[in-house]
Amino acid sequence: MLKKPETDRTCDAWVWGRFLTDGTWDKLYGDGGVATIDVASQDDRSRTLKVLPDQRVLIVGQGK
Repeated sequence: MLKKPETDRTCDAWVWGRFLTDGTWDKLYGDGGVATIDVASQDDRSRTLKVLPDQRVLIVGQGK
């Protein structure tokens, strides 16, 4: 289960997970099923996610 960041009104990293085709959580993805990226140390916000034709994932956003 993903947890809400323990900061006040900011998000310190982008967090996402992946599901298998049967709908179960893919625990082999990232670290225990969760991948994170720290864009700019504080107030990171992902805005758009797109799965590309070759199954790579493109995530666009911002950080301060």
